[in-house]
Amino acid sequence: MLKPMSGLSRWGRARALAAAAVMSIGIGVAGTPAIAQEDAWAAFSITGVEAFNRGEFIDALDVFAQALVIAREFEHSDQRLITSLANLGMVYRSLGFFDEAEPMYQEAIRLQTSALGPRHPDLSATLTSLADLYMGQQRWADAVPLLSQALEIRETAAGPNHPFTALVVFTLGEVALAQEDWEKAVGLFSRVVAIRQQTFGAVHQSLIYPLTRLGISFHALGVLDQAEMSFSQALEIWSTVPLPVSPEYLMTLEAAADLYRATGQQDRARALDATAEEFRELP
Repeated sequence: MLKPMSGLSRWGRARALAAAAVMSIGIGVAGTPAIAQEDAWAAFSITGVEAFNRGEFIDALDVFAQALVIAREFEHSDQRLITSLANLGMVYRSLGFFDEAEPMYQEAIRLQTSALGPRHPDLSATLTSLADLYMGQQRWADAVPLLSQALEIRETAAGPNHPFTALVVFTLGEVALAQEDWEKAVGLFSRVVAIRQQTFGAVHQSLIYPLTRLGISFHALGVLDQAEMSFSQALEIWSTVPLPVSPEYLMTLEAAADLYRATGQQDRARALDATAEEFRELP
């Protein structure tokens, strides 16, 4: 359990820091030599990334907020300001502070668009981050335009069949899946599978996620032979993983078992159910 710090809980302190970071526009650290500012920004940013990677989100929030105060003194086109905004958006989202994360990403997008243009590859990542935030709140109508813009940028910069392009296509597929738009989901996940097979080969682990979702979508549409084929491919690739620990493994097992039950393949369904139960009992 989190303990109080100086009269405020650590969560309360994080909320206060969120407000301070937004209100730091124009405050800055006037009078501090430019080189010292640059060094301090780099130190805060590195410390924040390290804390974030350790899962110490409150500590990361603290130093990222201090980095943003310094970055406000740089030019609006300075990548360090954009990076600070994106870093804060990332940690706020991880803490569940969605209202604080949104303006960070929105400002970063505005600055990137102004500095780099509306079709720069770096903008695609920030658009996708804001879309992910909206997806976490089931704001599908807000997420889709951002993902569509990010996809257009990726297709132009890297090509329609590049693995980076496939990442955005996959995310659009996740939206379609959540909205139960099964036909659109089939089209999007089929594209991801095709790109990754072409890039990495027929049994690469990156195929598992889109194959599982493709099977789920085909099953929902009643295209049972294609659903079974998708699940079979995913399970075959899982069999090459020495010790699957991802929740995705459970997702594949359960979805495939549901299909086998629906098609009268009870023995196969029970076998997958048993494997799933063993997985749940892992420490």
